[in-house]
Amino acid sequence: MQHIKQQTPYDCKLAVIAMLRDLPLFYVEQIVCSLLGIKKWSEAVFSPPLFYRGIELLYNRFNLTGLMITLQDINDRFSATPLNCLPDNLSNKGEIIVYRLTSSCGHAVAFENNMIYDPADYWPMSKEQWFDNHKHHQPFQLIPFELKQLSNML
Repeated sequence: MQHIKQQTPYDCKLAVIAMLRDLPLFYVEQIVCSLLGIKKWSEAVFSPPLFYRGIELLYNRFNLTGLMITLQDINDRFSATPLNCLPDNLSNKGEIIVYRLTSSCGHAVAFENNMIYDPADYWPMSKEQWFDNHKHHQPFQLIPFELKQLSNML
């Protein structure tokens, strides 16, 4: 997986999709904007129905439906997941939803082969490095979603 740095504070989810599918970030943004009939992704960020519809369309378009989750999935996993903790093995490929409890905001990062690809950072890191570099955001809830099957068909 190639690391992609997000371009705005609001495109972490698009950057994760781009990383998981080895696509340029601008291409993923062009696709979602075209599908939603908007000019810029920032138009969707502050409209939750539009945001979630855009993500759903991208997951379908890029065959990432294994990552499609409902709010109930998040709530169930959120309440069952200890703070500041990840599974020992992140050897497959997938996405981690990060909830920063101090600011009540979410963030998306990708993982593959026990490395975390945070689009807010400049390079991928091991879990240990990532935790160390993000101490100032703790406490946070980390909810991993592993891709069971990742088709190469676009």
